[in-house]
Amino acid sequence: MHPENLTSPATVKADMAALPISLPDPVLSTVQLEAVAALASGHTIATAAGQTGVHRATVHNWLKIPAFSAALDQARQDHALEIQAKLCQTVDLAIDTIRHILTDPNASPAVKLRAALAVLDRPIFPKPASTAPEEAPQEATPKPVPATDTARNAPCPCGSGIKYKRCCGTQAPPKLGFVSQIPPAAASRHV
Repeated sequence: MHPENLTSPATVKADMAALPISLPDPVLSTVQLEAVAALASGHTIATAAGQTGVHRATVHNWLKIPAFSAALDQARQDHALEIQAKLCQTVDLAIDTIRHILTDPNASPAVKLRAALAVLDRPIFPKPASTAPEEAPQEATPKPVPATDTARNAPCPCGSGIKYKRCCGTQAPPKLGFVSQIPPAAASRHV
């Protein structure tokens, strides 16, 4: 390289100052748009990367780009609205079918009963969608059960699903039932 071909630092700074301060929003490539569509439809990052022919780390890097994440959010909202519209159509069809079964004089009573129960088991008003993150379900604390003749390795009677010795029986002394079942004469031989 010849020194006369090099650009001076002052010239570089002047050229950079001439650049616009805010660059226009970057446009997503077709591969990125395919990844957005795959992710919005519920695919994992690895699956979306495989469908678009890029590595999953590339998709992770794309998620850090504001334009990509904004497009993904918008695509997820559009996908959710599309699914909601399809569900509304399906619900209308299901209601018409149940109404037909309930009013059909040839339908058996068992079928009518199941149809009626299907209607009655559903909430009348759907729960509103909250924008707040869902709270983690609180763990059910086992209720203390009075000491009974529960075996230590049996499930706890409080309903926790844990062994009695690890739940309500933590204060209970271990029971050695096999010693009391041996006759006294035989017990002296085992000692």
